[in-house]
Amino acid sequence: MRKILPAILLSLTTCATLAQAPAHLPFRNPALPDEARITDLLSRLTLDEKILLMSDHPRIGFNTVTVTQAAASCNFGLTPTSQNYPVGGGDGTLNVQASCKWQLLPSDLWITFPGAAAIGNPTGSSSGTQSYSVTANACVASRSGSITLNSNPATLTTPPT
Repeated sequence: MRKILPAILLSLTTCATLAQAPAHLPFRNPALPDEARITDLLSRLTLDEKILLMSDHPRIGFNTVTVTQAAASCNFGLTPTSQNYPVGGGDGTLNVQASCKWQLLPSDLWITFPGAAAIGNPTGSSSGTQSYSVTANACVASRSGSITLNSNPATLTTPPT
């Protein structure tokens, strides 16, 4: 607590309304205990000033500065958008059209990417192709899953055994 109090005091004394405070005020007296200085300083702040000190917004004095940044322009595409596989499964290739960073995400464990166990799901930052595999279907019902490229799915279906 003793280490935190000086930091709070330093932060609070930088307030625009108190920066010009006379040196005789208790919160400016280094001979007083930290608790007394902080109590005095906090008693001089308005509720709005206290709230601003606790916020994460950048500020100059007590005027809030809002910082906004536009999103990058990206176009994504995935073909084919649908593919059927026999009961025994098989391999496939997707064509990825992208103008910025992307990641492929399978919806089910029976859809895999070669080498993905070592490196995670495939990612990239430009267009290209990506191989994938569909494991054999041992269920008595057909199944349907997908591979999604940044919200653009390609559907994969296998019939029952």
